Amino acid sequence: MDTAVGSRWLSGTQGPYLTEDDVVVVSASSTRNFTSGPPSDYHATLETTGTGSDQRRVLTEYDTGVVYIFYSFDPAISVEKRGLLREKTTRANQEASLSGTIYDYNASGFLSSITPADPQDTNYSIDFTYYTSGAETGWLEKIEITEGTTVVARAEYWYQDNADDLVSTPTSDLGSAGDLVQVRVSKRATNDTGTDLSIVRTTQYRYFQPGGSDEGEEHQLKMVLESDAIQRLIDYSGADSIDDPEDILELSDAAVIDSSPDPDLTLADFASRSFTYYTDELATDNSETGGSPKCLTVWEPVDGEDLETKYGGTDMSEIYGYWGFSENGLVKSETIHGACSACGSETAGGLKKEYHYLESSDLSGDPEERVYQLTIEDTVAADGTAAYRTIYGTGFKGHVLREAVLEDPLDSTSAVIWCKSLKTNEYYRTTDRRMPSAHTGVDSDAELAKFFAPNESTNDADTVSSTEGVVYTHEYDNSAGVGNGKYPTGIRVSEGTSGTAYYVSATDWVDQGSGGKTNFQQVATYTYPTATTTRSAGMKTSYSYTFWASTDDTVLKTRITTLP
Repeated sequence: MDTAVGSRWLSGTQGPYLTEDDVVVVSASSTRNFTSGPPSDYHATLETTGTGSDQRRVLTEYDTGVVYIFYSFDPAISVEKRGLLREKTTRANQEASLSGTIYDYNASGFLSSITPADPQDTNYSIDFTYYTSGAETGWLEKIEITEGTTVVARAEYWYQDNADDLVSTPTSDLGSAGDLVQVRVSKRATNDTGTDLSIVRTTQYRYFQPGGSDEGEEHQLKMVLESDAIQRLIDYSGADSIDDPEDILELSDAAVIDSSPDPDLTLADFASRSFTYYTDELATDNSETGGSPKCLTVWEPVDGEDLETKYGGTDMSEIYGYWGFSENGLVKSETIHGACSACGSETAGGLKKEYHYLESSDLSGDPEERVYQLTIEDTVAADGTAAYRTIYGTGFKGHVLREAVLEDPLDSTSAVIWCKSLKTNEYYRTTDRRMPSAHTGVDSDAELAKFFAPNESTNDADTVSSTEGVVYTHEYDNSAGVGNGKYPTGIRVSEGTSGTAYYVSATDWVDQGSGGKTNFQQVATYTYPTATTTRSAGMKTSYSYTFWASTDDTVLKTRITTLP
């Protein structure tokens, strides 16, 4: 976990990095591995250039033209910089002797500055400053965007540890050590002069306390006050004399905001969003197994619901989640606040989302085809009444493969249900999109359970129409033996899964590279003003290319478009 902005927040500013064994870590779930001997055709290379303190590892993507330059692991390079991204540029920029986006780091290996590639003739920089004393040492203090010597935008960060720099007695309801509690963003207005940054917006965050509660554990986000909510609270406070956002840091969640003769509200009433979490396991079959409470929902607030029988899933840990990565409990509810009494409404507006979780019973099929988890989301109106239920069936990578919206979940035999589904290939690319009109046969709990277990028996075919409804089919270049299925070549639409599939759009790709270096580029796109099953019958737009180097046709220079 990156602790650059505090122990509980992630920072995505540093981008990919290189390990000593030539693995490029793109994200927490993605890496790129390189071998010493290239295959007959390849999309990217990783090479070493320079020596000593100037030695670099250069990752070149021939399809996109993007180039990543990393610090190498030469002993002459500072330990904290080894493997970090030094520059992101393009092959075209390199051929034109233009710089890319430059990254620099401080002595702790944290990002200290970014110099953008564009515009080339403007002296812009993005500078990062970190706290150097106290418990917050090493955490992000501010980010400034500078044009020349003038700061045009600034973001400042405060944590529970140093909230007393802003107010004398910050409330304990802010959270605990390491929690980010306030972000202030300041921007330069067109009529500002000197060092003025007159456009100021503040956002505040609050967290559950050490020792937890029945609604959340330590460090879990409890509420967010966006800048508009903060301004409403200040305007509403009246006799309380809350003059600026920092004054709010001294108020408890239950602090009464007096605005006589208007009704009193608490600080929590002004939150833009608020959250609760599971702190105990819940038997989603409503059995109260092991002392579990009933599985109460907004639809069955007294008797509870057996969600497992309804939707065909099995009990999932609300504390650890499907994969066991969570330790503090999954989200139980999110309240999105809208209007309040201060805005002329008698009751708090907005809506509430309540969540239950199941493991899917879709146990067969390849990983890219399976539904692993069901997330049941009940939407509650501002007056507390049930509005509708949405069920998400998510795949191996957490992507939504199946979705159903239920008007009345208590109607188990003739329900109004809108379903959508996706099918993906071995590369997790979408091959079929089925719209609600193709799933009209799903109108009961039994059919819905089959819908969310598409790989069991004939469930998929049983819950999608072969002759009715909109079905989109996506085509890829693997059928042509080029590009390894990476590039989309066409989209068709049909009535049902067996109806005639007419082209909606299409794309031709050609490898412009040579010498083993691939460089796939679009050479034609097609649109279809009239229905046709003939790919070449569309209106064709053609593209041709020139390259920077006559000896290297992977450095794209210009693209020439020829309209129909």
